[in-house]
Amino acid sequence: MSRINIAVKFGNNELIFYRQGVGVIARHQSFLAVSQRGGRIKVKAFGNDAQKIADSKNVFVYKPFDRLDVKNHRMATILVRKILDDCIMDKFFLTSINVLIAVPCAMNHKQLSDLKSVFKYAGCRKVTFVQNGVCSRAYFDQFSLNDYAVMVDIGKFVTDISVLNDFEFLKGKVCLLGGVDMDSALQTYIKDNFDLSINIQTAENLKKNIGSLYNKDLFSTEFLGVNEDNSVINQQITANEIRVAISNTYDHIFDLVSEFIDSLSNEIKIQLTKTGIVLSGGASCIPGLFEYANKKFAYPIHIVNNPKESSILGAGKLLSKDKQFIKISF
Repeated sequence: MSRINIAVKFGNNELIFYRQGVGVIARHQSFLAVSQRGGRIKVKAFGNDAQKIADSKNVFVYKPFDRLDVKNHRMATILVRKILDDCIMDKFFLTSINVLIAVPCAMNHKQLSDLKSVFKYAGCRKVTFVQNGVCSRAYFDQFSLNDYAVMVDIGKFVTDISVLNDFEFLKGKVCLLGGVDMDSALQTYIKDNFDLSINIQTAENLKKNIGSLYNKDLFSTEFLGVNEDNSVINQQITANEIRVAISNTYDHIFDLVSEFIDSLSNEIKIQLTKTGIVLSGGASCIPGLFEYANKKFAYPIHIVNNPKESSILGAGKLLSKDKQFIKISF
């Protein structure tokens, strides 16, 4: 029987799969579209394609994960199994699948137990968990292994804050702020200043296309919004206006990081003056973040290469470090 080692980045809205020796093999939104008749379930689409057929007759679309919870165990299991069937060509009965799942450090025992059960029922033999911060630390290899470092992973829905030594997780916390809160703040800003309504996807696209934390950034773009008369209006917005809208969310996150660092021992804080804070996650991709964060902290700031992928790529690196699993896992 052959053995396959898989790493998974678990998120509320997306599952990313990495196969040892291959790399990232699948990236899917956490949606499952099925038809149901007489208790029988037939999968119509999953992941990125499920929402496209949401309006089809007799099709039900499920989102089995809600933030850190498994909300529908049966549908979550079907979703994971379908992704594995789709991206692993080996026959399951001839294959032993071991999976390492990167998760936020705040997941409690029940949440981890439920998620483990999903992957077990989906056909995985061994399921191990590791904190996102440990994965980002494995990816960011610019420190010696004995150095302390604070890892801040700013994701779409939550931000993971942790302090590590080597690959050992020492302490962490999660704040329920992330990229979606910035998008929501931009929606509010546009409503208050232009009297226009936009959906959350439009806000995210504006942030991705010209979003910046540089002061007085003059790049601009146009978007379509809806006014109170339900008329579609073409409106211009600048990068500086986007900065005004989203910077408060970054400020709140950085305030929580400062509080977290204040709670650490003097020994760790002294070493942090040399190593500093490592930023990762999709919301760390925004231009100007390095300069903005440098003004907020008295510690060196680092942003990993490829911030959005650092956690899954770090988890992929850890697949070859079996001896360290006891040290890094929950």
